[in-house]
Parts: sequence; C-alpha cells; structure tokens
Amino acid sequence: MAKKKTEIIKLGDEQVDDKWLYSPVNYSQIGGNFSMLQQRILAGVLEQVQENVLRSINGKEKDKQFPSLFTEDEMRGETMELFIDPAYFGISPEHYDYLEEALSDLANIRIAFPKPSKDKLNYVIAPLFARLEIPRGKQRRKGKVRVVMLNENINDFMSMDKGYTLYMARITRISKKVRTPRIYQFLSSFQNIGHKKVVYEDFCKFLGIDDETARADRLNKINQQLKDKEITQKEANERLEALAKWENPFRKFNKVRSQIIDPAKMELDTFTAPDVNPNDEIDFTFDYEPLYENVSRRGNPSHLQFTIIKKRLALIHQHEQDIKRQRHSLTTTLCDRYRDMNVFDLREVISRVGDDDFDEFKDYVYTDVAKVIEKKQPDNPAAYALTMMENWITDQRRKKSPDKSACLFDHQEPETPEKPTLQQGDGEDKWQQLINNLSANKAEVLQRVNYLGIYNDSFCVDADDELWALIDCDEVMTAAREVLQLPKFAPGIVRGKNM
Repeated sequence: MAKKKTEIIKLGDEQVDDKWLYSPVNYSQIGGNFSMLQQRILAGVLEQVQENVLRSINGKEKDKQFPSLFTEDEMRGETMELFIDPAYFGISPEHYDYLEEALSDLANIRIAFPKPSKDKLNYVIAPLFARLEIPRGKQRRKGKVRVVMLNENINDFMSMDKGYTLYMARITRISKKVRTPRIYQFLSSFQNIGHKKVVYEDFCKFLGIDDETARADRLNKINQQLKDKEITQKEANERLEALAKWENPFRKFNKVRSQIIDPAKMELDTFTAPDVNPNDEIDFTFDYEPLYENVSRRGNPSHLQFTIIKKRLALIHQHEQDIKRQRHSLTTTLCDRYRDMNVFDLREVISRVGDDDFDEFKDYVYTDVAKVIEKKQPDNPAAYALTMMENWITDQRRKKSPDKSACLFDHQEPETPEKPTLQQGDGEDKWQQLINNLSANKAEVLQRVNYLGIYNDSFCVDADDELWALIDCDEVMTAAREVLQLPKFAPGIVRGKNM
C-alpha cells in the first residue's frame, strides 16, 4: 500500500533572527529541488559548521588562500556526524513524523555540487548524506536530528575554493514561496558584484527543474518507494508508465518566470519594502532580464541577467564590514610595524574607537604617532604607540563630554580617567546568560575558558589562542554586547590573565 500523503504543516519560527550565515559559495549553490523543510535542514547543517568556515576565513589571512574547511582529524574515517535540535527547523515534537519523512527524502534525493569547466558550469551528482534521522531510544525518539555526512564528498559540497558568501539565516523561516530562499542564497554569492549573467540551463539545474533532474528525481522516488515497500510492484510499473509520458511543466521559460522567478522577486520585494516592513527583514532583492541569442526572442533565453538591489540592511552590514576590515587592516599594519605590539591589547584599544571617529583615529596613528616615535626613538615603540592611542581616545571622550563645572569661578582641575581594572568574578550571572543565548557549539567553547570577570565594561576571559580564535567572531561578540548592553563598537569579550 502507498504511504499516506504527507499533510501540509505550518513550520514554526522559533529561532527567527538576524544572524548572518557564512557559507562556502559551493554550498550556497547546491543543485536540487528541495522542499522548504529540506532547505531548513541544509541551513541547519551549515549552522553547525560555522566554526569551520570562520576558521578557514581566518586562515586565509595567514596562508593567502582558504584552508580546507575540515582538519585531518575531522576527516578521519568515512563519515562525519552532526547533531541538530529539531527546534531549529521550526518543528515541534508532534510533527516529528513529517520531519523524519523530509530527512529520509533528503538522504535519497539527487543533489549536486557546482563544478565550473572551461566554458560552462557543470553540476556533479553525488551523495552528501549517508544518513539523516532522529535516533530512537527504547521507547521514543531522543530529540536530536543525527546528520551523517560522507567525508568522500563533503569537501566538494563545502569547498572554499571559490570563497564564501553571507546571507541571512531567517530567509528559510519567513518565506512562503518554496524557491525564494534558493534564489536568494544563489544571488547572495554575487551581491558584492551587484550583477550576474547566468546561463539559463545552469539556473534550471540549480533549482532542480531541468528535464534530466526532474525526471531522474521522479524515477528515484518510485524506486525508493518500491524498495521501502511503500508501493507494490504493480503500482511501481503504473507510475513508471506514467513517467514515460510525463512532460516537465518547467520546460518553457514562461512557466519558470510566472511560477518561480516572479513570485520569488515579489516576495523579496515585500521583505525589503519599508512601507510594508519598516524594520526590514532581508538585505536585498533583485531584478532580472532574459537574454536571447535569436532576434525573435522566442523560446527559452540563453541567459538571465540578474541585478542585485541592495536595501537598508545590506548597506548597514556593508558599512559594518568595511569598518571591521579597516580595523583589522590597522591592527595588522601596526603589529608588523611594531614587532613587540601585543595584538590583543591593540585590538582592545582600537575597539574603543567609535565608528564616527575611526577615520580621524586612523590618520592620527599613521601620521602623528609614526612621526613622534621616529623623532623620540623610545626604548619600547610598541608600548609608546599604545599609550599615545589611549591618550587620543581619552582626549576625544573628554572633548565630547559636557562641562561639569559646579561653579564658573571655581578653579577645576581636569579629571584624569582611571585606568580600567579587572572586577574579578563580577558578571557571572550575565556570563551564564550569554552561554544560554548561544548555539550549542559556541556555548561549549565558552564553558571551556576561564572566566575572570568584568574589564572596562566587557567580559574578560583567560583563553589560549585556539579557544580565542573560536570566541573572537561576530556571533559571540554581538551576543556579548547585547547581554552587557554595550555599543556596537565595543568588544563584548576581551582576553586577559588576571589583570
């Protein structure tokens, strides 16, 4: 007997947020025809390997190229396991049956990774998942999704060779149209360029709606249903006969445009329209134009010309990324210039400079500080430069502070700001709150460090270089600032050893 058709369920929004996911370009362009729930599963897998992606991005600064996403230790054996909370997918326990079905389908579905050739993009069919399931105890499910990936192919699907892209995690949770998140993630790879000319056939393969993929998906499903004894051999034969006569509804561009591209564009337009969503939900939308090789412009186009339309969130994020890059560049330059400079002390000082003052601060460091050190030739140029920068920050804050004179006729000595000291043990309740707010992976990292207390309004920890590399990222620093109610340019967490 055939399995009862799955009911349509409303996915929850338990974890909708503004988190940006760092994704290898290959992973954002995986080819396949995925349901909304399957897209959430793919996003959940990406969420679990964020530390690996960030490690590779940071590694590029040293090696000038992106290191492999996974270490030799992580690649030992044939498979790699991940465990994900079903709540991430917006699924409550009463709907686990539907989640199991989506997991089973995704484990058996044809998916492909993009592999550019000399003159066009090829999609290579390969299995990524060896197993997707909700493990069971003796009587009930254990409440975690178990993802088993094949090490043989994982580096193809998550190759960093083409770099990485950023997109908002919430797209798979707020979209009503099943292909909106797919198109959004695909275009996110070209957001910085602003436009992209895409081969129409490649675009259809990416969505899994080309003739070959669509027909193969249906054949694969029939064979899997027969193998799982969900249908009889007679039913399988009937479905195979129907498949031989089946015609792909998306063979013609008019259908692709009216049922896929235009609805996705309209939804992204709505998400980014200030009159509809004053707070903005997504960072960009798009426009497109079909390009034809024939003069008559009939039939399917040869290419699609996409134009990215950045909205408020994209411009804000771009500005924040630009400032972050400038701060990183300044840190790198000063550490190269002053060999004894402590990079963590320098980061802490630079983090106290507001975005509005950063250009002026940068000019001061590159010109005035350099000239003074060259003229005075101090014994410890790094310490001297750090002191000059701290004094500049103090002077700027004093200039912006209102006059606190109690009496116009009293002589007031200027206040000398006290040097920050470690408030040992303070803020432990907020530190625990931060741990509770983070993803399981990041929370586990914070539990391994030695918490010292509060230093200059920020959390202070004692962590080795390996742990600090996992802590010093947007997700943790942003969450720390929110817990401590710090401005966006504050570090959130600083590193020290019983200051």
